[in-house]
Amino acid sequence: MRGTYLAGEKNGPFKAYYSSGRLMIEGQYNLGHQDGTWIYYDEKGAVSKKEIYDKGNLVTVPPVNK
Repeated sequence: MRGTYLAGEKNGPFKAYYSSGRLMIEGQYNLGHQDGTWIYYDEKGAVSKKEIYDKGNLVTVPPVNK
């Protein structure tokens, strides 16, 4: 995982990886809360899910075009 902290809270870009090194999740934290678009990838690198947050509240889960 890669991310930054501000005052002990996750803040800024966040990325998590599979053990293979491929990207698993990418998103943004704002003072400890998920914010903006979060993208989830399968182990082959294809987008499997997207979620849009507003200060920690899930707003929508848009469809993923495959």
